[in-house]
Amino acid sequence: MKITMLSVLITVFSIIHVPGAAAGKPQAGVKCRAYSIVATEKKGKLPTDLMQFKHIFKDMPFKMFGSFRLNTQTSMVLGSKSSVARLSSKLSLHVQLLDRILSSRDKRRFRLQLQIKRKNPKNKKKLVTVYSMVMKLSSEKPMFIAGPKEGGGTLVVGLVCK
Repeated sequence: MKITMLSVLITVFSIIHVPGAAAGKPQAGVKCRAYSIVATEKKGKLPTDLMQFKHIFKDMPFKMFGSFRLNTQTSMVLGSKSSVARLSSKLSLHVQLLDRILSSRDKRRFRLQLQIKRKNPKNKKKLVTVYSMVMKLSSEKPMFIAGPKEGGGTLVVGLVCK
């Protein structure tokens, strides 16, 4: 009786007290900010909301665009399930944290799955994946990708995680 009760307590404690998480599964709580930007060829001044990314927009492939307009800015917390940010009325960004990577000098990097999905014109409840990629992102370093045509220009999607 004592041995059975002891084994039950050990089993319950090991289920409740799993250090960190199960091996290979990321822990939740990565805070990110997603940006939806419409880029056009027409020359214009960079909005103050995007001035912090001025150095990125001066390099290829973004220097071919003349102006940028912030469409939406969304805060999200990434975990093992996909987090969603609305990019436009038809497009949404789905981001899932796959792994946390500890690189040199205690800097954090994340392996993420990004998907840009569009509403299906025939069935509004279904989403069609337009772009899908797995990428590594360094903590607090912005990442921008040029996406599909949207809103009179090219949609540029940005992501910054901490």
